[in-house]
Amino acid sequence: MHLHSGEQHVHAPVTPMEFRPDMRLRFLGLWLGQPTVIAAPIPSSDRLARAMASQVDTTSAGRIVELGGGTGVITAALLDRGIDPNRLVVVEANPELHCWLQTQFPGVCILCGNAFRLRGLLRKNGLWESGTACTVVSGLPVLPQSRAMKHRLLGDCFDLLGPQGTFVQFTYGPTAPIGPELLAARSLQTRRVDFVWRNFPPASVWCVMRHRLQQAA
Repeated sequence: MHLHSGEQHVHAPVTPMEFRPDMRLRFLGLWLGQPTVIAAPIPSSDRLARAMASQVDTTSAGRIVELGGGTGVITAALLDRGIDPNRLVVVEANPELHCWLQTQFPGVCILCGNAFRLRGLLRKNGLWESGTACTVVSGLPVLPQSRAMKHRLLGDCFDLLGPQGTFVQFTYGPTAPIGPELLAARSLQTRRVDFVWRNFPPASVWCVMRHRLQQAA
C-alpha cells in the first residue's frame, strides 16, 4: 500500500456518523460491545476534533498518523486544516468503522488493525520507517489501558516520530493520559493545551513530546 500517487485527491464534504441518528445509535452499540476499544458512547464533537487538529504543525514535513479513526470527525478536521491526504494514515480497529472511513475518505490511507500494535501493523503494510512522522493524533481510550499497553504504544509512536514530533491525545476530564512514572521512564513531558467544554463528556487535549534536553541532543 502506497501513500503517494500522481493523482491529487481533494477532500470533499462528508457526513460524519455523529450527524446521522441511525449511525449514532450504531456507534453506541459498538461502544457497548467494546468499551475499552472505543473511547466514548457518542462520537467526538467537531469542537474537540478541531482542537486536536490545531495541534498539528502543517508546515512540518513528515507523515501524520491518526489512531482510532472512529467516525471520521478528527480525520475531516485534519483535512480541513489543509493537510495533504497523501500525508495522512488513519488506523481503525473496528471493521465496520474502517469501511465507513474508506467510503468517506477515498484519498486517505485507512488501515484496519490494532493501534496498540502500531509497529507491526505499519510494517505489515509497508509503512514503517523510524523518525518519519511529525505528529500522531490519538482518539484511543488510553487511560483504562494497562501500563504495559501504554508503554508499547508510546514506544511505537516515538520511534515513528521525528525528534520534534508530538503525540496528541484527548482525555475526558482533567486527567493526563500518561502518568509521571511512565513519562519519566521514556524521557517525555506532557502539557494540557486545551479543554473543550462543548463535548460529551468535556475533554482535555494533551500534547506529549520528548523532553527538551533530549530534543537538543
